[in-house]
Amino acid sequence: MEHKKTYRSTRERARLIQQLTAEYYEPGNLRRCYRAVWQKYINPIYPMCYRTYLHYLHIEPAAPEREPDDPRQLKLW
Repeated sequence: MEHKKTYRSTRERARLIQQLTAEYYEPGNLRRCYRAVWQKYINPIYPMCYRTYLHYLHIEPAAPEREPDDPRQLKLW
């Protein structure tokens, strides 16, 4: 099966959704299961269906932007 290219904006959105899910999801607690997290926290901010939400949980997130080098930092070469 071929993997489709995932756009950077989609990977960034997936990273934000994964962060929110990690913050609120509790395994074994039905009030904080994936569906409850999606209904209460994700869907109001990022409107999407539940299946899309589950797909976003499995997308590899975009790498965070690198901070510029500090000019005071010494360089080895």
